Amino acid sequence: MIDILHKRLERYSASDAKQEEQALKEILQEVALYGLWRADFFEIAAFQGGTCLRILHGLPRFSEDLDFILRDSPDNDMVQALIARQVSGLVAYGIIH
Repeated sequence: MIDILHKRLERYSASDAKQEEQALKEILQEVALYGLWRADFFEIAAFQGGTCLRILHGLPRFSEDLDFILRDSPDNDMVQALIARQVSGLVAYGIIH
């Protein structure tokens, strides 16, 4: 995972520690979004807000949070399954143990 992060960070051409930190946060946001996609989260929710505009549309403004709106009210079993799949994805990437 560390090698993947280094390669992704190189693409950002960060000129200082602050830009590198923002780039790393954005990379981790993308990993989290990928995990949510793999868990079929976007069947019940839509990604919106500043981070959505930056990642999907190239808005030149960094945003730290991920905003979603639910399309329907999921039941508890669905939410627990989504969380379990998200956690397993983060473990697979070595982000959590």
